[in-house]
Amino acid sequence: MNSCAGSLGPVSNLSHVTVYRDVDSGYNAAFPQVAQLSGGRLIVSFRQAPFPPTDGLSTSNVALHNHADIKSRGVIVRSVDSGLSWDLATLRVLAEPAGGIEQVSVSAITGEVLLSPYSERRELHGGHPVKVRRSFDGGVVWDEPVMMHTGPLKGARTHAPMLELPDGTLLSPHCGLMSDRSRVNVHAVTVVRSEDRGCTWGDISVICKDLEAVDSGNSTAFHQASLVLMPGGEIIAAMQSGGKRLEGQVRPMMGFWISRSSDAGYTWSAPERLPIRISGWSR
Repeated sequence: MNSCAGSLGPVSNLSHVTVYRDVDSGYNAAFPQVAQLSGGRLIVSFRQAPFPPTDGLSTSNVALHNHADIKSRGVIVRSVDSGLSWDLATLRVLAEPAGGIEQVSVSAITGEVLLSPYSERRELHGGHPVKVRRSFDGGVVWDEPVMMHTGPLKGARTHAPMLELPDGTLLSPHCGLMSDRSRVNVHAVTVVRSEDRGCTWGDISVICKDLEAVDSGNSTAFHQASLVLMPGGEIIAAMQSGGKRLEGQVRPMMGFWISRSSDAGYTWSAPERLPIRISGWSR
């Protein structure tokens, strides 16, 4: 039996449950996220990509999925017994645009409403790449996609669940590129708001952005933020970085950063890097 560090004590009463595995579907499953409703109902969203990949490319002698596959799609699957079992018959494709998706997420808000945002890869370099769908019946029926206004971000992406504030405001974290005063592209992380339960989106705030240009070799490359509401009302944004390459490394070391807001996400503290390594990218 393994034990956790610190005061948590030994880990016990664990069980492994397979949420999704369909060897005959021809799809790889990745990037799962879970939302909880009442009565033991759980919804997991994840991205499917063809297996083997559409373009035939692989990073090893084993056919792997391609992160940017043009036929990737966003799906959900549901459980009615607190995640003890998952029925493949509940698998539902929510997003299958031409060109594939970046990632898909799912969130549950007050009133048993589900929201599922996703980013379309063909729109990353222009247009409106982020869209969101809503469900009012536990994920059986979903409304048509609504575009999310992403403001100054170019190539906006969404990777994490939304955060619901006590007043009902929804915050959705996005990442992408932003032009500085010299029209140089830098990496940035933002939040976009909805005050009508996900019908419309706007009122964007910048969590952080790089001081160095994307192609400078010194970009911190902040991205993929997640939001947490603390008991006292403070919001913490946790994000990763993956830009700077250290000497002798082929790929960058991915760092873990946090930023704080005490005014409902309108202003944020300077990012603080924590002594946590979150990826094995560096070589």
